[in-house]
Amino acid sequence: MPDQDKSSPPPVKSSMDSFLARLRKAPDGWTMEKDRVLQALFFGVIALGGVSLIISNIFMMQENKWGLVFMDVLFFLWLSLVYLQRKSVSREMVILHFMVLTYLVGGAVLFFAGPLRAGILYLFTFQIMTAGFFGARAAKASVALNFILLAAVGIAAGQGYLTWDVAPEKRLFLWISISTNFLFLTVVASIVIVSRNREFQEALDGERAAAAELRLETREKEAAVQALRQSESKYRQLVENITEVVFSVNAEGRFTYISPRVREMLGWAPEDLLEKSFFDLMDKDQRTSIPDWLSKARSGRKSSLAFKTRTKDQEERWVSAALAPSAGDQDYLEMFGLLRDITQHKKDREERELLESRLAQAQKMEAIGRLAGGIAHDFNNMLSPVLGYAEMLSEDFAHDPQARENLSEIVAAANRAKDLVRQILIFGSKAEDHPRPLDLGVQVSDALRLVKASLPPNITLVSKIEPLHFVVNADPTQIQRVLMNICANASHAMGSREGLLEVLLEQDHVSPDKNSPGKNPKPGPCARLTIKDNGHGIAPENLDKIFEPYFTTKGVGEGAGIGLAVAHSIVSKLGGAIQVSSKLGEWTCFCILLPLAKGAPKAQKKPPQTPLPNGSGRILLVDDEPSLVQMTKQMLNRLGYETVTASDGKEAIKTLESAERRFDLLITDYSMPGFTGDQLALYVQEKFPGLPVVLCTGYSDKVSRENAAKMGISAMLSKPVNLRQLALTAYRLTNPK
Repeated sequence: MPDQDKSSPPPVKSSMDSFLARLRKAPDGWTMEKDRVLQALFFGVIALGGVSLIISNIFMMQENKWGLVFMDVLFFLWLSLVYLQRKSVSREMVILHFMVLTYLVGGAVLFFAGPLRAGILYLFTFQIMTAGFFGARAAKASVALNFILLAAVGIAAGQGYLTWDVAPEKRLFLWISISTNFLFLTVVASIVIVSRNREFQEALDGERAAAAELRLETREKEAAVQALRQSESKYRQLVENITEVVFSVNAEGRFTYISPRVREMLGWAPEDLLEKSFFDLMDKDQRTSIPDWLSKARSGRKSSLAFKTRTKDQEERWVSAALAPSAGDQDYLEMFGLLRDITQHKKDREERELLESRLAQAQKMEAIGRLAGGIAHDFNNMLSPVLGYAEMLSEDFAHDPQARENLSEIVAAANRAKDLVRQILIFGSKAEDHPRPLDLGVQVSDALRLVKASLPPNITLVSKIEPLHFVVNADPTQIQRVLMNICANASHAMGSREGLLEVLLEQDHVSPDKNSPGKNPKPGPCARLTIKDNGHGIAPENLDKIFEPYFTTKGVGEGAGIGLAVAHSIVSKLGGAIQVSSKLGEWTCFCILLPLAKGAPKAQKKPPQTPLPNGSGRILLVDDEPSLVQMTKQMLNRLGYETVTASDGKEAIKTLESAERRFDLLITDYSMPGFTGDQLALYVQEKFPGLPVVLCTGYSDKVSRENAAKMGISAMLSKPVNLRQLALTAYRLTNPK
């Protein structure tokens, strides 16, 4: 035989190592089953084998087979020792000891007791154990070992070495018959056991693979569940911490989920709103928009809706709701959305719109004021020649009564036109207020003339003013503004219907028990001015709002909502109050209560018709209107003054600087191109100190009587200037003593 590699183990040892390795790698379940079988075998052998050992040994001792008795006892003790040491010995060695002992016992019985004893059964047990514990390869090896043993026993029996209770000539035949049957049975049993063992092993392998796959699947599911929990936790934190309220509703619009932020926004707990609908959040007048909103969302489109709601404490809030269908929900059975509190945003927008409206109104009033100022200036310039020439003609026809009477009418008409210009300035808020005791009846009558001229032909004005002196402390312009604003509001309320505007002035008295700030003046006598119309009236819910600035129920471009606010402000400044009553669709009545002033109004006495004072001296007259220059020069010349004219401020400066003789008085218009009258007055104050300056103006919002002195202006005359005013002023300034 060729030399074997010393490093490679012998074949028997290799097979044994392989066998033990297979045993160690057996599935856990099958290994546990083998342990249970092995434990049952040892228990059976030790418990039942002891009984069998006693019976068998008694029989063998009777037949003087002491060798078998000694061997049985030795093997039984050996097996018992192995069983007792099973915890310190590997399972493989325990099984191996048991199988070797079984094989040796079977072989010994066959040799010494013959084939009709239990030896053959031990070999059969050895075969079954090998197949059951170690599989097909070990079963083949055990068949070979049994074959060798049986062959050896057969040869020994045939040669007469063994003494059996069988005729010598039949021993070999008997043994061959027993051996072939035994081998056949052991092979069949081994095949069955090995096949069942293989099936069981395959089943266990399948179970093991399935268990491994199940464990893997379980780990994956656990990881997915953990990821889902983390995702749910993350998104829950996101939903519960954003400032908006996240919600979901079903197809009918009922809440199926709403985030806890709703408690902060509306004061409701989330569970209080579940199963409730948007209808429960909205005001009744806004609920009609819910179906369209839901229908739009059900069609797969995003939809939004702003509506007014109330908190749990009945505080009014505005919220915006955005709604979208759930992703993948083709039936739109659930929809998700956001609720956002837009109360502050809406307030900011309303305030911005109010400021824009006020700015527009302020710009409008500024434009009206500029327009009124321009009209006043031009109109006064046109009135000046009419008034001036009429007064000069009146002096010329001093001895003609009829001519003087006619000229007086012209002067009166010019003065009324002058008052009209002043009232235009009042409308444009360009006139100054100078409260003083005045007769309210006279002022109301004068104001009603303007009101009547502004009313459309379908409105009739009826007034009743008691013939009493209602003395109030006010400026005439204030009374006119109050009447004009309230009557204009009444005219608009009557519209195109046959209107009736009634104005009544009568005396009243406020008792102490009726004193209510804002609704009544101070206790005492007062004047009651009632203005009533048959217009469309005022809704009850608006009666407390009509005096708020910019509140109006009129359409765009029909009113700014400041007329009544201005009237209320003026009356309040005068210490009075306005009471309002109305019947919607029929009438409105304003009652103005003004406290009566102590004393009587100052009588507007006409100045005595003394001769005009004549003067002397040089006067420089500056105006850019040639007709006014010519007329005023004639007036001054009539009064005895030497008059030099200039068409603008620059020409006046040149005239002053080049004059050989000093001027005694400078009379200048205010509004001139290039160099205005106030600028000329400042120049004169600096370059020609001591020269009096008279400023004539039809209108100016920059120069008042209070700041005129700071500009070096000695006197101011309002256009159109009458002859007497001019004479008295010129004489006073040219004759300071």
